[in-house]
Amino acid sequence: MTDELLVVRCQLGERAAFTELVAAWHVPVWTYVRRMLDAERADDVAQEIWLAVIRGLPRLRDPGRFAPWLFTIARRAVTDRLREEYARAEAPTGAGVAVLLAGRTHLAFTALTAFCLAWAGYGAWAITRRAPLFALDRVIAAWLATTASTVMTVVLAVAAVQRGTGLVPSLVTGAVLVVIAIVLAVRAHAHRAALLRRKRELTGGE
Repeated sequence: MTDELLVVRCQLGERAAFTELVAAWHVPVWTYVRRMLDAERADDVAQEIWLAVIRGLPRLRDPGRFAPWLFTIARRAVTDRLREEYARAEAPTGAGVAVLLAGRTHLAFTALTAFCLAWAGYGAWAITRRAPLFALDRVIAAWLATTASTVMTVVLAVAAVQRGTGLVPSLVTGAVLVVIAIVLAVRAHAHRAALLRRKRELTGGE
């Protein structure tokens, strides 16, 4: 089985395919790392590399270039480890990120609240999965976001009518969120369909 087919299967969410991929590439990766680190550190960095692969694999656009992509991750992981070990001083602590909230108008606050709540279903679901979003996962998450956005549009519209603050701004805000969610859903469906087509091509239509 080719690496490309294994990667496509991984991106479709087939867990067994990832096991096969690791079995095929773990030794080459570890050997590459071992050239620059001792055995104990090589083990640690190799684990970090595979964690990075798990996180990034769903976003790999060209499954046929898995090997160069993998060793790019490996090179960066080794470089990061060496930089940490040989740094003479710790990185300075950042002062933090300033968050600017436009709270002068009810409209700004309403828009922010709508955005946060509309994506709550998407974010909560993605976090509790504790795994990268593979093709089918992305489709489900996108439709969760669409549903949440639609519900929030209705809630904003009802609240606007009750308060007499104007219906149009609420509808516009909700419509924007719904459109974004639908676009994500369409892209997720198209991505999964493309992966399924490629899988059929690589397996001869099986």
